[in-house]
Amino acid sequence: MKFCPTRWTVKATCDQRILDNYASLFKVWDACLESKIDTGTRARILGCQAQMKKFQFFFGLQLSQRLFAHTDNLLKSLQSKRLSATTGQNLARLTVNALESIRNDESFISFYDIILVKVKEHPSVSEPILPRK
Repeated sequence: MKFCPTRWTVKATCDQRILDNYASLFKVWDACLESKIDTGTRARILGCQAQMKKFQFFFGLQLSQRLFAHTDNLLKSLQSKRLSATTGQNLARLTVNALESIRNDESFISFYDIILVKVKEHPSVSEPILPRK
């Protein structure tokens, strides 16, 4: 099975599937690493594991899932054959308003607190650290 990088990386449902199967992915990759695979595949698996163990990756995945959930709904609605231009504009405005409503300190703190709880479910993910100046 091959992943299509232009499709699975921009859908909220795909991000959610990765989040739902976070621990399972590590188990599958460990099993793959124990089998005899070529060095290129081994390097890709190790690279994915290394990235997924970082808090910033987990945070980014959670954030993209949250943002794309809104935009995916808009895109599905805009593809309707019976949608009028006015309704399309209203849906776009609602999506922008929804995204703007989560763009404040209070919403971020709430979102970050939820991520801190979720990251505890995945001991393989590192603790958040501030980047070097």
